[in-house]
Amino acid sequence: MKLCNLRFLLILCVLIFPQISFSAEKPENEIEDEFTIKDTLLYGIESEIQGFAKEQKNELSEEHMNILYERYLSSVLIQTKIELVRYFTKCEKLPDNIKNYIFEEAINEDTNKELRLIEFSFLAKHGNQDSINYLIEQLAENDIITQQNAATALAKAPNDPTAGLILEYLKSTDSTIINDTTDDSEDFDEEYDESEQVELSDDIKTILLRAFGEWKYQPATDYLKQLIESEISGKFVKMYAMSSLAQIGDLSSVELMREKLGDEEVKVREFAAASLASFENSAVLPIYMDMLRHNDAKIRVYACQGIAKNKDTTKIDLLIYKFQKDPDASVKNEALWTLLSMGNAGISKLKDTLGEKKLPPTTLSSIATGTIKNPSAENAAFLKELYEGTDKVGKKAIERIVYRTESHFLDPILELLLQSEKLLEVLKDFSIKGVMLQSRSGPIITLHEFEPAAGTKSSRVIGLSDDIARSMSAVSTRISVIPGKNAMGIELPNKQRETIYIRDLIESTEYKNSKAQLPMIIGSDIAGDAVVADLAKMPHLLVAGTTGSGKSVAINTMITSLLYKMTPDQCKFIMIDPKMLEL
Repeated sequence: MKLCNLRFLLILCVLIFPQISFSAEKPENEIEDEFTIKDTLLYGIESEIQGFAKEQKNELSEEHMNILYERYLSSVLIQTKIELVRYFTKCEKLPDNIKNYIFEEAINEDTNKELRLIEFSFLAKHGNQDSINYLIEQLAENDIITQQNAATALAKAPNDPTAGLILEYLKSTDSTIINDTTDDSEDFDEEYDESEQVELSDDIKTILLRAFGEWKYQPATDYLKQLIESEISGKFVKMYAMSSLAQIGDLSSVELMREKLGDEEVKVREFAAASLASFENSAVLPIYMDMLRHNDAKIRVYACQGIAKNKDTTKIDLLIYKFQKDPDASVKNEALWTLLSMGNAGISKLKDTLGEKKLPPTTLSSIATGTIKNPSAENAAFLKELYEGTDKVGKKAIERIVYRTESHFLDPILELLLQSEKLLEVLKDFSIKGVMLQSRSGPIITLHEFEPAAGTKSSRVIGLSDDIARSMSAVSTRISVIPGKNAMGIELPNKQRETIYIRDLIESTEYKNSKAQLPMIIGSDIAGDAVVADLAKMPHLLVAGTTGSGKSVAINTMITSLLYKMTPDQCKFIMIDPKMLEL
């Protein structure tokens, strides 16, 4: 009886909810795609199969893969086979019958040469130990194209066990080093006959040397160092041997690279410098000092990059010198970018060096480029400060660089640019002509300095404050004449109010350099600069305000200001709290 009731309920559910499916059916679009793929594979001509193989990014189902394999076997055009092999190579999983067939085809000398060379990459990815051994055998061929394709394929093969086999082969055929290959090596194929082996050209050898670095293959370090030390090694071999050692992170080769900074070959010197710059270890830091004094500008550039990578703040003064005095522009720029990469320490020293002087557009462009290279809140704030304080030409120099960035750190500058341009358009709508001199963004508002065209009355612009606020979608707008300038200040509230942290004010130059007897931090002005007052000049101070307006915060800020500036012997407090709320 219970079974009958259950069946009745199931039938009732199907009748009431016919849209509910109790089977895992595929969506219609997926079914259509499968039919389209199957039709193309079954009925398409070879040019369609070529196009399909080029465009297909996903792996096919087992059914479709078998159809594609059948099309491969029946293909007449070599180009069709080439495109299908390239697709098979991209796949992560393949049936064994495809792997075996392509391997047999690749080792067959009667196979089209162009197809065989393409199949080398397939063997490197999907092949077994026999495939790797076969590719190594191809390195001994007298045909340079075959050697190159075999080496390129091996460099893309999985590290284990390919790296060990390549190392043994190179050591056994390299006349530039002492041959110390042992006969009992289990990794090296004993079928190789030394009479059949040929020494590889430097072009082929460098392909394999670069692979050691990409694999970070530690056992290759001794061989790579021998190549660098050998007097008969070619310059490209030495260059890429150093590069691979740096990628492996072999600190024992640092001194060897240091010696190569004095090599006769320019490229060898530069590769040695680039390799040293890629190390992230304190052991390399003393070498950067020598590199910064090198006569070759590129080596000095790499020294700056190495300092940046290791965040070596002890060389900030030296970087400032290079930024100011180095005769090469590329070194100056790299020193500047390195300073920017060091955060507040580098930016603070840079600010002290630049002072209040007007910066040329080239320097502003370089600072903007460095900010894009090392986007951070500190760099963006520094660039924004420079942007607000420079003239029209300097602004354009920064704008050309900033518009390329995608970093969110530079959003405040981009918003400032867009707001300034929109404000000009709004003023033009009300027949007010003029130019925007500069824009200064503070934590709460942004001040735009606008110079109206000759004959424009100030009262006319001021009377439009409500209309400008409406057009700019702002809560309110304040407009007034700037004393001592032929300009008017238009203040617009920021979309987001910034939090003013007391730490930033304590670290500000206004507070640090204040000569007040009792320096007291008040806060920030509309431009974001710290405001410091002297409590000694106002011995009686009354702080008033409604509940929650910040009276306690203000008093705590004043107390903290004095504590950070003065010792207990210089300043003592007597605190009285009648209501006993704070103490």
